[in-house]
Amino acid sequence: MVYATLLLLSLPQAPIPTPNREPRDPRIEGLARPLAGRGVDSGAPLGAGAGDAGQEPARPWTFLVYAACDNNAEHDGNFFAFLDGVRAAFADDPGIEIVLFIDRSTKYSTNASSLGEDFSDSRLYRIRSGPCMRLAGGEPFPEIEREGRFEADSADPVNLRKFIAFGKARFPARRYALMLYGHADGRAMCPDEESGNEMGFAQLTDVLTERESVDLMALELCTMGGIEIAYQWRPGNGGFSTKVLVAIPNAGPALEWSRVFARLRSPGRPGPEGGEGLDPAALSAEEFGSLIVAEGGAGRRAKKQEHEAVASYDLAKAQAVKKAVDALAVELKRSGAKDALEELCGPGPEAHVLNYGDRIRSPFVDLYDLCRRAAECPRLDEGVRAASAAAASRVDDFVAASWGGSALGAFREGKCGVYIVFPDGDAPAGNGPDGPARIWSRCRWYTPLPVEGVYGRLAWCRDGAKQGNGEVENWFELLDHWFDDTRSGPEGTNHYAP
Repeated sequence: MVYATLLLLSLPQAPIPTPNREPRDPRIEGLARPLAGRGVDSGAPLGAGAGDAGQEPARPWTFLVYAACDNNAEHDGNFFAFLDGVRAAFADDPGIEIVLFIDRSTKYSTNASSLGEDFSDSRLYRIRSGPCMRLAGGEPFPEIEREGRFEADSADPVNLRKFIAFGKARFPARRYALMLYGHADGRAMCPDEESGNEMGFAQLTDVLTERESVDLMALELCTMGGIEIAYQWRPGNGGFSTKVLVAIPNAGPALEWSRVFARLRSPGRPGPEGGEGLDPAALSAEEFGSLIVAEGGAGRRAKKQEHEAVASYDLAKAQAVKKAVDALAVELKRSGAKDALEELCGPGPEAHVLNYGDRIRSPFVDLYDLCRRAAECPRLDEGVRAASAAAASRVDDFVAASWGGSALGAFREGKCGVYIVFPDGDAPAGNGPDGPARIWSRCRWYTPLPVEGVYGRLAWCRDGAKQGNGEVENWFELLDHWFDDTRSGPEGTNHYAP
């Protein structure tokens, strides 16, 4: 669940890790102040970033917020506390534009102040520190009119595709960030109570195109810091992608976004109280991700939320992680190391492996911590230990920045913070059609195959393997080989045979 909170801007600012990189483009001078108030929506590109035809947009960043709130995200998490905190903090800085799609419900909130009125349909807004401007979707999103009513299914990725296309057309910028706000559970995301649907991770790459790709994606959704999700949206996959992904691997409160936006100040604009502002024009996607982690971690620490974590990932390196993890899976199968790896997950000399659930209901194990422990485990042979060390190194490269609270004792900042699905697959799970069932039978969402309701079709589970050839070739096939109940046939409970 997401619990949005309003930040006290007087909290100390966090230092921002700065990755090594080539010199950035010079600062853009002379940005005009964006329009304020609700005003008239002409349908033309708005704000300082439009530029002339054929020229690079002047605006450094457009930040798109897709708020899938046709559920209890308004009540259980108070989306509007999050929104009002951001509005106050970003102070209409000309270096960044914030654009909102929101799909609301009649059940959880009657807020009429944040966006000027109460409503229960789907709308578009230009977010301002004062009154926000309601927008028409125009050609990219014609169903949404400035004065009309449209009830979108916010779990339908077609609406996300239209929103991104709208944001890019109306608020052109040098870089784009996309936030998904709502609910998730590691299986699917953005549930819409009215339609009864959820959005699958692979639907973004199957329905959205490369044209909708962004530079930075931030997920205000629980339990989304998974390597499988990151790999799905990596650059070069043939569909939608993001260069940098910021996610929360556990279930917990929202990040302190007002802290983040309080730091963004164009030249000549007053910085946040007691600290230095950061010019959006000089901020890369990687640095933006590190800023979110730094301020998000500082905000959690100030509120003593010590069981929480957040991380930023370089998705260009997701392919290398998969290759290393699949090589580890092959070594684990070769060496018959199932019992040793299960024992490694705890309890043991260092207690349980760092995980973001219980391996039963939430089978999300920290990938770096798992590989680190395997690389040092004397019960595993030399081949497995070497493959584990190689995988740990690739994960270290992939995690650009991370923060974990003191209650997560094994958490190593900059290394931990991304999970891999690794359930206690043999644990009992009641009775199935063939007698006692195993937990693996409840993980049918984790598959390369279509799955009703949550979509399935995960590229992580599909790539690098050929179904039915009798070989374990990737991580998913290793888990299926170890845990699937094949009493009724070789395809077991999930209709897949390695």
